[in-house]
Amino acid sequence: NRFTENCEISKDTILSFIGNKMTNAGEIKNASKFVLKDLWTGKEAIVEDGVFSVKKLEPYDNLTVRVSIKR
Repeated sequence: NRFTENCEISKDTILSFIGNKMTNAGEIKNASKFVLKDLWTGKEAIVEDGVFSVKKLEPYDNLTVRVSIKR
């Protein structure tokens, strides 16, 4: 079966789980724009709402991304 539902996580959820381990949690909390980079393809997207999501992953798919603050 194809995973057809949208899978998403917000910056607030990320901060609640690992914010105490991050050196720049305050910067991330206050940031309004992020760069989401797919490390397999090199494609980048700008995220302005602080919610990172993916659609339609096959059961064998892999997605590796880097999220950074847009400066």
